[in-house]
Amino acid sequence: MRRMFSTAESTPSSTGCCWLENPTKFGCSDPMTAMNDRLTQVLLETNRSIDAGADVLEAMDVLGRRMSEVLSAGGSLLLQVSLFPVAVRPLRRQGIASREIGEWIERMSVRILDCISEEPIPLTIEDEVGNRHPCIVVPVVQHTGQWVVLLVVDVPDRLDCDDCCLALRSVFGTYGTALRVAWRYSRYFDVFRNVSAAIHAEEKTETILHTIVRQASEAMAAKGCIFWIVDDDRCCIQHLAMHGFSYTSLASVDYETLCRLFRPNGDGLVLIEDARYESRIPDLERLGKKRVRSILGVPVSIVDGCRGILAVYFGQAKTPVPREIDFLKALSEQGALALQRAMRYDRNMLETFRQTIEGLALAIEAKDATTHGHSQKVATFCRATALEMGLGEKQAEMLYRAGLLHDIGKIGIQDRHLGKLGALNAREFAAIQKHPQIGASILQPLTFLDDIVPLVKYHHERFDGSGYPEGLHGEAIPLGARILAACDCFETMISGRIFIESVSLPEAIEKLRQMAGKTLDPAVVDALIRVIEHHPEDIHLSRDALDVQPPETPDWFRHFQQIF
Repeated sequence: MRRMFSTAESTPSSTGCCWLENPTKFGCSDPMTAMNDRLTQVLLETNRSIDAGADVLEAMDVLGRRMSEVLSAGGSLLLQVSLFPVAVRPLRRQGIASREIGEWIERMSVRILDCISEEPIPLTIEDEVGNRHPCIVVPVVQHTGQWVVLLVVDVPDRLDCDDCCLALRSVFGTYGTALRVAWRYSRYFDVFRNVSAAIHAEEKTETILHTIVRQASEAMAAKGCIFWIVDDDRCCIQHLAMHGFSYTSLASVDYETLCRLFRPNGDGLVLIEDARYESRIPDLERLGKKRVRSILGVPVSIVDGCRGILAVYFGQAKTPVPREIDFLKALSEQGALALQRAMRYDRNMLETFRQTIEGLALAIEAKDATTHGHSQKVATFCRATALEMGLGEKQAEMLYRAGLLHDIGKIGIQDRHLGKLGALNAREFAAIQKHPQIGASILQPLTFLDDIVPLVKYHHERFDGSGYPEGLHGEAIPLGARILAACDCFETMISGRIFIESVSLPEAIEKLRQMAGKTLDPAVVDALIRVIEHHPEDIHLSRDALDVQPPETPDWFRHFQQIF
């Protein structure tokens, strides 16, 4: 038996069902053929308007109005429906008063599952006073967990619902593809437009990140989204932004786990099919981990040493189709461009600030003729020694910076004490010993110098534990600080101080060997000596100076040991 819309309260259009009452007027002998022809004409006109550049949402608005006329309905609502989270949002309306929109949204929220059919279906909705409203739900677009549906309201009861739905299914199946494609790409373009707006507004890094995660989450109808900026040079997570469901279990992973989770495959996409059973993601929430199923991740390069990871997560199983993969990749790259601009600006500012700090340190040092150039030389020795030990270029550069700044704490030491190095009494020496901690305190607030702070603080620690400020021993001293200590000792020996006589290169090399394994790290000493003997030009030393024979141990070495 055919189902019929049975209601006496329907409000048909004043134009009437012309094709139903007089199909011959449309060149057809059969009313249903006439309806098919009318609906086909409406869809083709919509497609042509989109091809001509019309806004997709406006084209759908016209579609709703024309379909209401064809079906002699009381009006139509274009709705966007999502299940994760559950939401019904009006996009356009025809023939329905604005004051009634909220009531219709409330009714449709109750019948949410009726909105996500793959085919047109009849639906009868009762209002608050019991009136029955015959409707047809027409699915227009299904896109990444969201549905755009056309709700045709108050269809006349003389229409056969099966015939209507059959005609709509046939027409949309044949001519609806262009509309669906246009809608999907319009959503993607909206995302890129919003991210681009953040770029051109010269927003801060945090603002751009939050724009990306919000837009990605909404466009993919995801449960949420996280964007990390990771610093591979420092092996840490630099920034994190999250939108949607607070997925603490994933957001809390450390740098190493994050890199293992999102190690890109051949096409640059990482798919975690069921995060509930992914052992690398900790279970930090009572139900949080179990509320997320699939995770899509896209790593992307930003600037040297830094990259981004965009992860979108879903409450249901998700197998991405090619267009979704392309969208996520494009969004990640767009975000990377924005972040490049912001981070390079930040880095330029930080570089200017760092140069100012280094200039201050060198200016302080220049006040004393005996120490002028000391930090610059130590920095050069540190960089060469680091490279000789097989450390990377970036670590060598970091040690060069540490060499420039290692004595900045002397800004807090009285000049009369600094002028007596080698002839200090116990009280004066105790004051001098504070300069590494003072230097670390000066640099501590400057987060871009985080790697340098421990090297400055511990460059007077000694391998045998006899140093200061904490008496660290052996490998408990950071490697960079051990390199800095050896280079500092060496430069002081060959340059001398007011109360410390300078020595030749062979003498300095011999004393370094005596200190190896005692106050200095023997591996560092070996590397420094190799640089001195085999590549003296790299550290601005004369090869001829190496030919001088070292004398017996001089008296000044006792004073030198007091300092170092």
